[in-house]
Parts: sequence; C-alpha cells; structure tokens
Amino acid sequence: MLESWPSEAKSYPLRVIGDMNSAVVFVEDTPEMFSTELRGAASLTFQGGKIVRQVDYWDGRRNPFIAHRVAESQFPTDFGESAWQGRCSRVIQKVAESLNTALAKGNGTAAATLFTRDAIFEDGATRTKIEGKESIQRYLSRAISTLPYGPNTIIRHVVGNDKGGGYEWIGGPGAIAHHGLLVIELDNDQLITRVTAVWDASRASDTTMTTLTSFAIEL
Repeated sequence: MLESWPSEAKSYPLRVIGDMNSAVVFVEDTPEMFSTELRGAASLTFQGGKIVRQVDYWDGRRNPFIAHRVAESQFPTDFGESAWQGRCSRVIQKVAESLNTALAKGNGTAAATLFTRDAIFEDGATRTKIEGKESIQRYLSRAISTLPYGPNTIIRHVVGNDKGGGYEWIGGPGAIAHHGLLVIELDNDQLITRVTAVWDASRASDTTMTTLTSFAIEL
C-alpha cells in the first residue's frame, strides 16, 4: 500500500496531549493517502523513548478505504493493552474512570460535573460541538442512551498526563460502534476543558447518524 502512495501524500500531527510515557496525537492524512481527507487520533504508549503500542482511531463512514476492512469475526478483541498498563498519570486515570463511570451509567448530569464552566464537548463522527458545561449536561442527557461511548461502556486503556490524554473504550452490547477514543484535556484543577470523541461510524445507518446529530439541537 505504501508503494502506491504518490509523493504528494502527507500525514502529519496536529496536536499532542500527554508526555513520553503515553499520549494522544491528533493526525491529518491528506486525500492522496486514503482517497479522502482523514483526521484521526492515535493512542500512543512509550517505553525508553520508543513507541511500544499505537492504536489509531478514525471515522471511515465516507472513506472508500473502509472497503478493505476485515470481517467482524476476524477483528481482534485485544489491542495489546494488557502488556502496557500504568503508563499514564494518576490524574488522567482518575478523570477517565470518573467520566466513563458516569457515561456507562447513562448519567449525563454526573458526567457534566467533571467539566469546567466553559468546556467544549465535540464528536468527530457526528460533526457536533457543544460549548459550556450546562449545554454539555443537557446534550448528554438527550444523547447518552444512543452514543456508542454511553451505556455499559468499559475502559480498554488510558494514556496521558496531568494535562490530559484520553481513554480507549469498548462499547456495550448493541452499541453502534465497538471501539473508540475519548480525548480529554484538563485544567490545573483537574477539571475537563475539552472532550473529543473519535470513533468509526461506518456501521451506523444514516437514520442513526441523523438522530445522533439532532441531539445537538436545543429546541
């Protein structure tokens, strides 16, 4: 595949959240690589200055490259996370666990208490951006039962430091996506200033995506 890429093909980092133990890196891939512009995020774990684990997350819903995806039965259930636990700070571990607990219980109100007053919650798959703690609370209360990182979600792996990072999640039974990444940014008081959800919506129907997007509208 690499040999077929033209010289114009580029992949480059946009933002890095974390440190040399573990981090999240937002990445931009130009259309020459996968036939369409692709923006994703990578969960990285390091040891001795080298990457020992990398898992990329991106939305392939309108990407022709998704045709090369293997059958669900061939998809791995383990991403090698068990070998590299404990490579994040206690702060991001605690915040990730608190956020996932609230979302997994379907409690948008509890989740919102973890955010700053002027926080941002954005979802790359639905192309939505919610601004402000109270708006985030109302949005999650409306959408949480349908979001793939909502009810019965469990944490796969946490990365990052006291300033932020994120957690890879495994969706609950019946979730519209089986895997994804919630990127978390923190202030000095360990409150969330921004969450960015990255997940593959290629298995979701147009009706489901329309419904999810509509939850961002306050009537």
